[in-house]
Amino acid sequence: MDFRQLEVFMAVVELSSFSRAGEKLFLSQPTVSSHISALEKELQTPLLIRSTREVYPSEAGQRLYEYATRLLRLREEAVEAVSGKDALKQGMINVAASTIPAKHLLPELISGFLREHQGMRFNIIPCDSSMVNQALISGEAKIGISGTMIGSELCRHYPIARDKLVLITPDQERFAQIALQEDYFSALIKEPFIMRPTGSGTRYEFEQYLSRRGFHSPIHIVAEMADTEAIKNSVAAGLGISVISERAAAEAAQLGLLRIFPLPYDLETPGGGERFLYLLRRKKDRLSERERMFFAYVLSRAEKGVKP
Repeated sequence: MDFRQLEVFMAVVELSSFSRAGEKLFLSQPTVSSHISALEKELQTPLLIRSTREVYPSEAGQRLYEYATRLLRLREEAVEAVSGKDALKQGMINVAASTIPAKHLLPELISGFLREHQGMRFNIIPCDSSMVNQALISGEAKIGISGTMIGSELCRHYPIARDKLVLITPDQERFAQIALQEDYFSALIKEPFIMRPTGSGTRYEFEQYLSRRGFHSPIHIVAEMADTEAIKNSVAAGLGISVISERAAAEAAQLGLLRIFPLPYDLETPGGGERFLYLLRRKKDRLSERERMFFAYVLSRAEKGVKP
């Protein structure tokens, strides 16, 4: 039994797939199978149960997985202890992040972390909220930050910040008059909308909000855009209205380019457009020491009143 065999075994367990484990470790599927077979032969017991849909550990395999996690972590600690602190700086911290956290939360978090841990490097993988989970499941990243809880039960979500969705319109007299109405929402919901694509946390949260308020008729969508800046520019140009994060809308509103309307609240939607931003990790994943340090740092910087 060697460390490479254990790494392969753990990857198969964590990804529930021989082929995905091979892709993650840059090994062919026959090579992955060979490592697993060698382990099972040495230990004289089946370690994995193979079904038509997935692969999962046997009882013996689960015990080995727990020991392997500790062994590989101990190996990592030994390397760091012998090599010195500079060993921590080697390698990259990959973070999958959806649009709003990537632009309005992550820069400050990374900047603060690097002030305390100089020399580490980050690779930010931009994606929508639904794909953050997929990036973690595929092994492309070990840490994610997302604007909603879309997705897999394989991932654990930790709320770290509050956010608020708002409606944005052109700063025109017609919308200034609508703003004077008590029920401005009923007027705005009839307007043409520019929306983020399906899979966006913003779109998902807004659709959930509409459902809770009893709006089941589809809104009139004239365009879908992945880029928040493009949405703001299109709204300012009069193409339609939209719903985005208040964090993203604030500057354009201050410049007089857009008008902001809060999402109304009632008994079914007591928070209005409020939502959480989440830190994610895959439940079965083991983090490297530098990843654990950053993960712990982000949790320690959770906004006051938000309990991870």
